[in-house]
Amino acid sequence: MASIGLDNIVKAYGSLEVIHGVSVDIEDGDFVVLVGPSGCGKSTLLRMIAGLEDITAGTLSIGGTIVNNLPPKKRNIAMVFQNYALYPHMTVGQNMGFSLKLGGVPKAEIGRKVQAAAEVLGLSALLDRFPGQLSGGQRQRVAMGRAIVRDPQVFLFDEPLSNLDAKLRVVMRAEIKSLQASLGTTTVYVTHDQVEAMTMADKIVVMNEGRVEQIGSPLKLFNTPDNVFVASFIGSPVMNFIPGIVTTAGTGPTFLSGDLRLPLPHLPHGVPKETDVILGIRPQYWRRDPTGFEAQAEVIEPTGSETQLELSMQGHRLTVVLHEQLEVRRGDKVPLLPDFDKMLFFDAASHRRIA
Repeated sequence: MASIGLDNIVKAYGSLEVIHGVSVDIEDGDFVVLVGPSGCGKSTLLRMIAGLEDITAGTLSIGGTIVNNLPPKKRNIAMVFQNYALYPHMTVGQNMGFSLKLGGVPKAEIGRKVQAAAEVLGLSALLDRFPGQLSGGQRQRVAMGRAIVRDPQVFLFDEPLSNLDAKLRVVMRAEIKSLQASLGTTTVYVTHDQVEAMTMADKIVVMNEGRVEQIGSPLKLFNTPDNVFVASFIGSPVMNFIPGIVTTAGTGPTFLSGDLRLPLPHLPHGVPKETDVILGIRPQYWRRDPTGFEAQAEVIEPTGSETQLELSMQGHRLTVVLHEQLEVRRGDKVPLLPDFDKMLFFDAASHRRIA
């Protein structure tokens, strides 16, 4: 187990720079998730930690030791890939112990470590089977077992659940999180799925176009995103954004956007008057109220305990999640009130959060 330090890491392919001075501190035992859209640089960053990609500039340390020039086998890390990378002609037990065999570990010691890892992962009855005889979830467990037997300082996961169906992904992410908590091994996990990031991480690193947009706990990123990108990427369904201005003319503080006039209980601290802003409010922070604003239902998606609606309100398209079963048809009017305390305001020019 070890801490990881990334200090102003840069990656370039010739004149093309793809990672732009990334700095992240990962504490011993942390479960850190790198998340972002495809092509944002998260897998490249993970491969640099693993030693599979050279670092153009900056310093990478593991356990306090600078490892920029160390080959992967000397970094004491274990990586679990998206495609499992199991040898089809080897049994489960042979796959799990293969790296130890290459390292010259005695056969009895290999057997002991493989058996111990198999018990943790529920694979004891499958050690003599071949990968082709296993389900996707079982093959993923074998790939994890192969990493565990090495007793590494760091686990690296590169989108390990993307090949599994939705139901199995839910099961496996809980198992990975539980396993990491019991082993206490520092873990860096890459995914483009923000739900995986929110449910698994101690700390999330949100990346975009080779840069870090924000680092923080799942709830910090959900409640206080630094900018529009983070606000739109973290949270499902996506936050509603309405461009407009805040004015104090007339009866009191009001948010104006076209025909929409939204009276505010108070002037948001830090929001300049009569200046272009973007109002952000999550779909979950609306409620039905007879005194609310009238919206017309366009798309209705009942999910059981909740009802997700796509609505039009004074020329604006909104997504709303109501925590109730609701009998609504397309074209029906629904009176809605936002939770004013949950509103966020972003500068229209910079997209940075100002309140």
